[in-house]
Amino acid sequence: MRGFPLLALPVLLASLVGCQDGCSCRADETSSGATEPAATEPARDMPEPSAPQREPSGEEYSKVAAAAQGDPSATVALAQECDRGLSVACVSLAAAWESGDGVRASEAEARRIYRASCRRAGEGCLDAARMHADQAGPYFERGCEAGLAEACRRWAEAMPDRAEEARTRGCRLGWWDACTEPVEGCGGTLARCVERAAAMKESRPAEARRLASIACRDETVGGCALYAELLRTDDALAAQVAYEWGCTAGDLASCRALLDGSFTLDAATRARAEERVATLTRAGVAPSE
Repeated sequence: MRGFPLLALPVLLASLVGCQDGCSCRADETSSGATEPAATEPARDMPEPSAPQREPSGEEYSKVAAAAQGDPSATVALAQECDRGLSVACVSLAAAWESGDGVRASEAEARRIYRASCRRAGEGCLDAARMHADQAGPYFERGCEAGLAEACRRWAEAMPDRAEEARTRGCRLGWWDACTEPVEGCGGTLARCVERAAAMKESRPAEARRLASIACRDETVGGCALYAELLRTDDALAAQVAYEWGCTAGDLASCRALLDGSFTLDAATRARAEERVATLTRAGVAPSE
């Protein structure tokens, strides 16, 4: 995102759902035990738009059909979307296997899909780490590289020798305690920029917008929730785009704002917001103040 204004990006951000490399979210061949994620694509700070859907493999659908129980319709739909390569659907499908929603609960199936989704698309990494606690560090690293602030924070804790890298990435994504470098135009760090913008919301709205915009551009998206709030009255479309970036980075307030009924969301955007809320809730992440 190239700074203010955000109006050039609504099409770009409307479909942030699929596996970034166009792959299916099928699991790796090993169905038991943890496998450390191997990044098979260049690291990026934010996901790119979805790749075109591929022909469904049928593998996840077959597994769900064989273990269906109760009302499996929603879980079957997730399996079909996962077979088409939609990573958000794969993560939600893994959660269904974990909880036994529409299918007989299977921790092994949940682990398999979380692990594969994390490696291949950067989705599900917090869940993969949660279910493979003895090998959590690489999953947190992958999630941080994919643009999830909470993954950066936990990566720093799990792998102290990589903490500096994790903190640098995490600062841009909204882990404000990790910010140490001054930023031009902020009067301090990015954290200071957002702090000043929040304090000026009522008294100096134009300056508040300027400061918040510095923390909502390019790969730096930690200030997007505040920026969206400041834009919301005058430019709802730009606000929605900013909320989408904040939600993708794992800001619960941004995700909930997208889902509060004020915006017209396509199915892809809604699915990502709902998946982020569910993932962060499972990980025990509290909403920011």
